Amino acid sequence: MTNDDELKRQAIEIYKKNRKVLDFIYDSKPDWVKETAKIICELLEQKGATIVTLNNKGALVENQKKDSANIMFSIKDIANYSGYYFQICVKDMLLLFIDDTGKRKCNQQWLFEDCRHSIDAVKRYQELVLFDIKRLKEDCAQMIERAFAKDGVIAHCLSALNNNFPN
Repeated sequence: MTNDDELKRQAIEIYKKNRKVLDFIYDSKPDWVKETAKIICELLEQKGATIVTLNNKGALVENQKKDSANIMFSIKDIANYSGYYFQICVKDMLLLFIDDTGKRKCNQQWLFEDCRHSIDAVKRYQELVLFDIKRLKEDCAQMIERAFAKDGVIAHCLSALNNNFPN
């Protein structure tokens, strides 16, 4: 019997004897997507964004994928373009600019420079939600600050909108 086989056998025995408590522990673990989405919603509102409820179930528009959430929001700066929203896909840490039909109006923008940095951020957030919620809040605040900066991802999306709809 290999080491892995022996460990698996021991794990099964421990599970059989402690199934109720182990299932409870597993079911009680924090959901990093929901925790992160809650923090991001609070930060967006502090920036003056309006969280948009499109499905009458709350601000989070559930994705078809498990463990994923989208945050839809609008910003006063684009009030002249009613029906246009930003959407943060929390699981992938990217931002989309869409109209109320769900059609994209600019390419997806990574909230952390590029896909690789966003993947790294997701891994970090999964750990932080378990071990350091204060650090998670600080990290999210820095991300939102970068997103709202003059050269941030929101500015890139607004630029795309202005190119599609000249004044």
